Amino acid sequence: MTHSLHTLPLLLSACILLNACTADRIELGSSAHSQMIELDRQNVLDQDASEQISLSYAEALKRAIAHNLDARVSALEMLSKEDDIDIARLEAIPNLNITSTRYGRSNAGASSSRSIVTGRESLEPSFSTERYHDTSEISVNWNILNFMLAVANSRIAKDETLIAQQRHEKVLQNIERDVHAAYWRAYAYQRTTQETKALIAEADQQLRNITKADQNSFISASKAASLKQGILQQLQALKALDAELTYADIELKSLLSIPQKTKIILTSKPNDQDQLARSLLQSDIEALEKEALYNRPEVKETVLQKNIDAQNTRNTILRTMPGAELFFASNRDSNQFLYDQDWLSFSASLSQSLSALFTLPARHRAAKNIETLGEARRLSLIAAIMAQVHLAQRRLDITMEDYKDAKRSSRVAAENARKAETERKQGLSSGNNSLPIILQAQQEKIKALQMHAEMQDALSSLLNTLGRPLHRATEAGS
Repeated sequence: MTHSLHTLPLLLSACILLNACTADRIELGSSAHSQMIELDRQNVLDQDASEQISLSYAEALKRAIAHNLDARVSALEMLSKEDDIDIARLEAIPNLNITSTRYGRSNAGASSSRSIVTGRESLEPSFSTERYHDTSEISVNWNILNFMLAVANSRIAKDETLIAQQRHEKVLQNIERDVHAAYWRAYAYQRTTQETKALIAEADQQLRNITKADQNSFISASKAASLKQGILQQLQALKALDAELTYADIELKSLLSIPQKTKIILTSKPNDQDQLARSLLQSDIEALEKEALYNRPEVKETVLQKNIDAQNTRNTILRTMPGAELFFASNRDSNQFLYDQDWLSFSASLSQSLSALFTLPARHRAAKNIETLGEARRLSLIAAIMAQVHLAQRRLDITMEDYKDAKRSSRVAAENARKAETERKQGLSSGNNSLPIILQAQQEKIKALQMHAEMQDALSSLLNTLGRPLHRATEAGS
């Protein structure tokens, strides 16, 4: 038994030293660093190796939650906080220690005694301890104050875990909002990109034709400049709108962790979600404010933080209380001179830190100030959220009206384009006259789709402000 207790700590120490000496390191600029970067890059790109995928709106939301890297980081942070609860609870368990010691010295360690009465040596030199001997101890000690603090800290750890969950929920809500807006902007790009490219190519060809006609003196230079100006003006505006839409395709792939080379086919059609939008616009603003204050993860976090601050204040007082510690140990000593080589020892102690007692007022005042600060932050957040509800509802109202106007303008421009195309085919007008009208119609079509995406963004913004999970809210409203 003694040999095992003596060997076990040596083996544990050797393992710890070996692990410390062989820990892997990655030096910046090294080949290992380059390999790690390349591996990380492949891990990001290989999320979906398909050359083409089809996604509905609902599938895009689900994929964002499952594959978005920010969501994954937030989920891991939440899991790590859950481990803190178990660690805090384990700290309440009494400490169990096993000690094994080997003693030795270079001589016998003999000693003698001298009489305090006569001053003469009263005992010849002798020793009562072997030069080499082993001791072992198994002890348990339990600090009641530490136990109480451990229980309190486990409650704090639980609240911190709930805060991590609320932050994770907010990350998911923000991701859903970004995906919602990017999906419909990317849809606008998908609906118009082929037509836009064909019109741009036609306009470029028409400009070359005008230049050629000018060079061959078929038309005057002033006439050519006038024709070019009419086409170029509409062409530049169309290119600018098309460029804006290309960003949405890149953004959507990034949010869904899809490689940029993958082609996405968006299968959902815009139903405008008028019913849900109208319901939100007709809702009582005070009811929406209360819903936001009750559902928003940020507000829930302030409530949990209030619990933590209050517990920390109580812990400040608790740490000032006298500390009671109980100790029990089983001992063994191989020294053959001992009459009893095995024995039990125990103790109970009570201690009070005077410095902790004297500094309690200052520490308690600091803890209460933190509570007061938390209250002020919560009230500030509540005021900001109430304002956000009003702004988000107003923005949705405005964008819905703007979308209606954009659709009307698009229909009128499309009708003018059809008339111009018909007249050109019938020989009643030239391409120089009809092409600017057709280019403008394409611009109005893009603007209408952009305005639809803007209205959808305003809707998702209001839902986000209310703290509603977007996928459930849109399903309920459709």
